Amino acid sequence: TVATGEASPIYLWHPSAPLNISKLIPDVKLIAILRNPGERACSAYMHYVSIGMGKRKFEQAIQEESQHKINGQWPLGTMTYVGLGFYFQQLTRYFDYFSRNQMHIFLYDDFHADSGRVMKDIFSFIGVQESFVPDMRDHHNSSGMPKNRFVHFILKPRQLTKKFRMLLPKKIHEPLFKM
Repeated sequence: TVATGEASPIYLWHPSAPLNISKLIPDVKLIAILRNPGERACSAYMHYVSIGMGKRKFEQAIQEESQHKINGQWPLGTMTYVGLGFYFQQLTRYFDYFSRNQMHIFLYDDFHADSGRVMKDIFSFIGVQESFVPDMRDHHNSSGMPKNRFVHFILKPRQLTKKFRMLLPKKIHEPLFKM
């Protein structure tokens, strides 16, 4: 069986996503992989630092986050660390529009510990042949703290760096960007 899907963590958070999804594809099967909220907050912080937006210490960023909250929600576009980790509130909105047999919820720790088993569960849930084995060698969206902030600032993908990349041969600029 061929399965087509789409993924974004914003769908879980966005207040109008469940209604919009239910209108467009009412028979959809939904999968949520929930990360420990503390680890998720730390990962978000490291992401913002890696793209040059996180300039405050983690503790200060967490304290200031609540200032962005409007009507119990964190607006899209603000740096949200803790707010995206309120899974009960987010999942409840989905249960208002979808039956429990349309949703499958996993823990990220389980996925990390035994991704093969979780993927088989997901394939079974969405109707993909259990014999299918995906290539899971690539790790997407890995984050971490830059080893050298100055080099990171110079090389991160901005207009200047895009031009810099175009001027240098790939065999020269690729090792620089990996560094």
